[in-house]
Parts: sequence; C-alpha cells; structure tokens
Amino acid sequence: LNVWVHDDGSKPQHQSLELRSSVWDGAQWSAPISVTNDLVMDQQPALVATAGGAMAFWTRLNSIITGTVPTTPTQVFPQMEIAYATYTTTSNTWSAPQYLTSNALMDFLPSARSAPTQTMVMWLRDPDNNFPTFPTDAIALNEDVYYALRAGTAWVISPTLALSGIATSEQPQFLYNGRWALLVWSQDTDGNPTTTADTQLTYSTWTVTGTNWSAPQVITTNAVADLSPRRAFDSAGLAHLLWSQETADTDNP
Repeated sequence: LNVWVHDDGSKPQHQSLELRSSVWDGAQWSAPISVTNDLVMDQQPALVATAGGAMAFWTRLNSIITGTVPTTPTQVFPQMEIAYATYTTTSNTWSAPQYLTSNALMDFLPSARSAPTQTMVMWLRDPDNNFPTFPTDAIALNEDVYYALRAGTAWVISPTLALSGIATSEQPQFLYNGRWALLVWSQDTDGNPTTTADTQLTYSTWTVTGTNWSAPQVITTNAVADLSPRRAFDSAGLAHLLWSQETADTDNP
C-alpha cells in the first residue's frame, strides 16, 4: 500500500492537493483510489500498517481556502492540523478524514509507527507560527514535538507534548514496540537553519510505564552536519540508526 499527494488539475490551485493510494499485489499496482476528495489542502502523508489494514496521517488545513488566496506559506501556518484516516484491506476503502489536532498553531510533518495492537504518531508543532520556509530563512528553529497513542479504535493518549524547544526542521524519526519508544532528530544546536555544521543527532526515550520523555541526549559531537536520521529494529529487537553526515566540503555530503 502506498499513499501520495495528488494535484487534482480540475480544482483551483489553492484547493487541489488531495491524497491517493494504490495497492501492490506482487505483480502490479492497483488503480488509485481517493483518500481525500474535497477542496481542503492535504500534504505530507505518513503511512503505517495496522491489524487489518493501515492508517494514514498527514498535514491538512482546517478549512477551505476561499476569498483572497494566500501569497506566502506563512499565511496558512495557523490552519495546519494533523489528520488521519484508516484503511481496510478487505474492502480496499478509506474512512472519512478526521482531525487529531485543533488549534491555531502550525502542526506538521507527522510520522507513525505501529505495534501489534497500537499505533503511535508524532509530529512537529511550531509554537509561534514562524517556521523557516526556505533554507536561507534566518528564522530560529524552536519546535515542539507532540505524540498520541491509539489502541484499537480509541486514542488512549490524546495529543500530548513530548519535548519543547527542539531545533529541527525534519520529520520526527522514532521507533515503537508497544512498550518503549525511541525518538531521534537532527538538533541544530544554534537554532539557525542557515548554518549546518553544528547540527547533531540527538535522542529521547519513552516507556509505557512512564509519563514523560527523557531529557535529550546527544549522539554525535563533531564539526559537520549530521542530518536525516532513519531508524529500524532488527530481528533481535535492537535499534539501528542511519544518517547522512557532511564531509568537510559541504557541497558534497
């Protein structure tokens, strides 16, 4: 199963981004079906397998853009929420989109992992709606990381602050096995996105018996950028990390 952003050319440009999905049967991809089909902008989907199907999480505006079309991305930051839908394999259908968040702050870049009967989702929230849109924007990174936990069809942990003041612009990368979670991110130690050599891998952990995420701990300590971590469990349940590290020549990582 794959989910992606589809630009529907039959709709106005500021109302055209939808989600589509397709299933691979081992020989070919099925005809795409709609995850969303309305005039609300959808982007940044994250997909996770669940018992009997899958869940998709994504960034969705909380209303249709009408009237004066925004001229800069910052104008829609307060409208960005985290939404989700569930997929049923036997019927090849999606549930109607639902919102996980509802506020006037920028919620974006969701990531999800599942255990046998549970699904954890994490995302970034910008507490002042002032996120750097381009790499050259000298806007301090100061994001909050939120998480929620679903068991079956119920949210057993509603959206909750995991960590605050995290200087990253990347999607949260985490592992979850039903009892323990590991979150890894690229921490921009000076908070300035226009400088990268000070970006270091950092992590925090959570256990099902606890209520808080641990204090951030630094993994790398060097003078080059450590970026884009990826994570996986091996067959023995050990966590492994991969990431991109720049060389001294920053044009050739």
